[in-house]
Amino acid sequence: MKYDPDSDSLPARSQLPHVSGTPRDSAWFWGENDEVNTSAIYKSASLIKDGITIGLNWSAELPFPPMFGREPLLHQIKPLGPAGNDEILKMNSQSGSQWDGFRHVSVPHEGGWVFYNNTTPEQIEKTTKCGVQAWAAQGIVGRGVLLDYWSYAKESYDVNSRHPISAKDLKACAMAQGTQFEYGDILIIRTGWIDTYNKMTQDERVKLTEVPAYSHTFVGVDQHPDVADFLHDNYFSVVASDSPAYEVWPQRKEWNHHVNLLPKWGVPIGELWDLERLAEVCQQRKQYAFFFASTPNNIKANTSKVRSVVHRMRLLCSECFPVGPGWLSTVRSTLKPSMNMSTRSLPTYENIPPVDGMPHGCAWGLWDKDDRADQVGTLNLLTPSNTLEAREEIQTGVSVSLNWPLERIEDPGHNRTKIKQRFLDLKPALVGHDDEICINTQTSSQWDGLRHWAHQDSGKYYNGLTHDEISGERPNLRNGIQEWSKRGGVVGRGVLLDYVAWAEKRGIEYSAASKHCISHLDLEAIAEEEGLKLRVGDILMVRTGWIKWYNESTSDERVAGCKTNHNYVGVEGTAESIKWLWDHHFSALVCDNMAFEAWPAEGPYSEHNLYPPIPHLFSDEQSGIHDNALALWGTPLGELWDLEELADQCKKHGRWSFFVTSCPLNVAGGVASPPNALAIF
Repeated sequence: MKYDPDSDSLPARSQLPHVSGTPRDSAWFWGENDEVNTSAIYKSASLIKDGITIGLNWSAELPFPPMFGREPLLHQIKPLGPAGNDEILKMNSQSGSQWDGFRHVSVPHEGGWVFYNNTTPEQIEKTTKCGVQAWAAQGIVGRGVLLDYWSYAKESYDVNSRHPISAKDLKACAMAQGTQFEYGDILIIRTGWIDTYNKMTQDERVKLTEVPAYSHTFVGVDQHPDVADFLHDNYFSVVASDSPAYEVWPQRKEWNHHVNLLPKWGVPIGELWDLERLAEVCQQRKQYAFFFASTPNNIKANTSKVRSVVHRMRLLCSECFPVGPGWLSTVRSTLKPSMNMSTRSLPTYENIPPVDGMPHGCAWGLWDKDDRADQVGTLNLLTPSNTLEAREEIQTGVSVSLNWPLERIEDPGHNRTKIKQRFLDLKPALVGHDDEICINTQTSSQWDGLRHWAHQDSGKYYNGLTHDEISGERPNLRNGIQEWSKRGGVVGRGVLLDYVAWAEKRGIEYSAASKHCISHLDLEAIAEEEGLKLRVGDILMVRTGWIKWYNESTSDERVAGCKTNHNYVGVEGTAESIKWLWDHHFSALVCDNMAFEAWPAEGPYSEHNLYPPIPHLFSDEQSGIHDNALALWGTPLGELWDLEELADQCKKHGRWSFFVTSCPLNVAGGVASPPNALAIF
């Protein structure tokens, strides 16, 4: 038996047929090999009505200490010399905002234990079945609905008591909000747990963790058959809340919703999501439905090691509220540093106002506001108006993950280490798993943030941040990746310039593991051939063929290309290219290679022994794309993005523009991040 996800008449929980060999109340009816289940994409683009974006990721450092005896985030800045930084992140994927994946909890069955879709513990250890990488392949996109129970109940209960939210409560809250559910909705419940936690002292927070895991008490949905019926019969694709476990705690053994939702029904559970800003905006507009997009980390399992058990949630939502005044920056009549720029009134490269002590082309101060130094650079171009324009790209609902597996590069080179993952068995408490992940954020698909790379001659990062302010004795959090999360992630119109396809048509042969330069004239010609009109705020993506080369190469060729050769195809780092990139006013620059620009780069990057010797080919007033984009303009660089399927879909759709969502890690002072990016057609 197989369900039709497009049906408008699916069976209630009481009508679920019992299939021999499956646990009672299980719903393994979406296909024998299905792993994503009800996380299908529903046509929700019409909900984007004013372009506001809100990140739902709580700070990665919270709660501190973590609940249930888990380890806190460890964040180590790794200086690359006096003008650059990497970082190492070690996290338990259950210690903050998170997705519970299908490998997290099992259900007892016939004297043993099984996970979703009859996956055995042996398959968990030896195969990739039901790993979170299956979700990452297409993301989780659809209509989100907030039930703001905390406001509905007028904050009348103690969130750190066993306060059960009944099915009657949930229905009454929905009715009070004017909310009607649809099949496939992403149900999000605000219990008030994070709101209360944010107001607690550190001593009070510590006391929460001083008890054994199953002695914790906190608010959540009631563990009762009526709630099970409510959750199942509405066919939510995802359920989530701001509490540590979604359901009320401690659990009741006979109605454990984790056992129903994850192994029996295949419904992902989100926990510890930060819903405060979302609730505020919903209350103001009296509308509680919105477009929702999430892309979990792409970590694949292999035959010898457990992978993709549960992974930290990366998501954002675009609200469905009417356009109002005041969203766009005010335009001043003259161009000068420390001015509040409009997205339509940026200077050309020649007219960028001078900054004392810096070369021409330094755009510091253009986005400063009310004497506050800007921290997100050209992401300021991604306004609500820009998002509304980008919404028009969603026409078929096809989504494409742009995230290469985090473990894909066998030997990263540049003194970077491959991802490490430790499998955590939760026995004897239950048959299930956590995992701990340790990554260098530069070793696979990534955003280079504005603390990664300084202007090499001056040693200063975007908007004048110094190296000592990042990794010195008194560091601060300026320009950290958390600022991207605060502003609602990176959402806008993406455009792909497919150099691989363009070069093949013209018989241009090259190796992606050589310094083959793509000029700005090439980029112009590709855009013209694709019929693309480039716009202010576009997220520019260039397919160079490097990932295609890597996927088709031998292990020895890969190691040589990453660790010892350091020659890559990329965009030419000439003065003309730099001028072209600025004058198009892209919000971000993305490539499928190691550095966006052709490598070895044209700039003084070798002076600090970061990379192999590189000749200084520019004048003292010029340097490579890293210097200009990251340090002088505040333009994020995306590297090692997987653009292969994207290129195929562009060709199938006959267009090379699309809607992009990306929600980086919410790590205070973060240097870089996996992009967790989706393209939606």
